[in-house]
Amino acid sequence: MKRISLLTIVTAMVMALASLTANAAGPIPKGVRELPAGQTIDLKKAPGHLVIVDFNASWCGPCQRFAPIFADAAKTYAGKVEFISVDIDKHPALRQQLGIQSIPYLLFIQPDGKMNVWNGFLPADAFNKAIDQFLGPDKNE
Repeated sequence: MKRISLLTIVTAMVMALASLTANAAGPIPKGVRELPAGQTIDLKKAPGHLVIVDFNASWCGPCQRFAPIFADAAKTYAGKVEFISVDIDKHPALRQQLGIQSIPYLLFIQPDGKMNVWNGFLPADAFNKAIDQFLGPDKNE
């Protein structure tokens, strides 16, 4: 019985997030969006555009240093990349599902659904370079 109720909860969380990651035909949200409590990320759905998810916590020093870099990138790449911030303390199930052991933890979800991970603080120039590489030369302009 407990297994069924957990499955029901996870399914409801995935369905609630369906509108959070835009599809290829819809506009890419601008700015950094925080994942609301009770929602999750559908990792099996190809988003149709680059999505970068920053897993962080309010008590994490490196996360706090990275937050303005993430926000600046969201402005720089507005309309090209979707930026989502996830507080791991509000989303323990998602943290466990992804096996996140330390933060900051960046998840790059490519348009076709392939994922890449970066664990630890990332300076602005390296972060922007990574985004440019994922976008490719024809999408950076």
